[in-house]
Amino acid sequence: RMWPALAAAARTRGIATPTMTSVRLSNRRLVSPRFAAVSASAARSNSSSSSSQITDAELKGASVAVRLASHVYKVGDIEPWVRREGFTLMAEGETNCTRWYVCDKRAGEATTHRWVIVRGAAWNNEKVDRVRLSTQIGKAWPSPLHEGKGAPPVVVHTGVKEMADEFWPDVSPWIASTPTGARVCFAGHSLGGSMAMLLMAWSKLRLGVDHLDPCWTFGSPPVLASDGWEMRKRRGADISE
Repeated sequence: RMWPALAAAARTRGIATPTMTSVRLSNRRLVSPRFAAVSASAARSNSSSSSSQITDAELKGASVAVRLASHVYKVGDIEPWVRREGFTLMAEGETNCTRWYVCDKRAGEATTHRWVIVRGAAWNNEKVDRVRLSTQIGKAWPSPLHEGKGAPPVVVHTGVKEMADEFWPDVSPWIASTPTGARVCFAGHSLGGSMAMLLMAWSKLRLGVDHLDPCWTFGSPPVLASDGWEMRKRRGADISE
């Protein structure tokens, strides 16, 4: 509902905006809810501004994120589209449920940002296994986000986790090998945004990556939740009650 106002604000600042009908907002901001992996400095910066104020950086970030997230829906070669945005395509892949790619933003010879983009449900794509995609979406019961030492008390939609886990071995080396000084950014539309949030969380929990920017999602269903049962156990509460 706020997109016309956001677009108008962007135009007054000379920022190009894509054509879209809706953007998911959280507390009237363009970014999705901050995950724990977001740096403390970024959190302080956001908290210091008014919750109703949209900064130039957020407008520019949303404009870049929505354009990159739209290109992953293209049929065929996406490299020309990514190059047109001023990015270098580094890797791409496809499963029978989704598609993803990694691209870099460079300033001269140095990489400043590495973006990981994930596609949502493309029901009309001939390469998509619609039966499996429907089955995965229907697996709505919770699974642990991460297991092992230091695991947070957080659960995730099982079906979405399985879909993201399928291409994690292919995309994770690109996240882990992000050049020194560069930030890692994640974005996706719809189901792609949900999987992008998981990739961001796993980058912190599985790879120990700290140089993460907030994840940009557009119309994405929530897939993460606090594990109340585990939290009570950790507090030493009587879980038989």
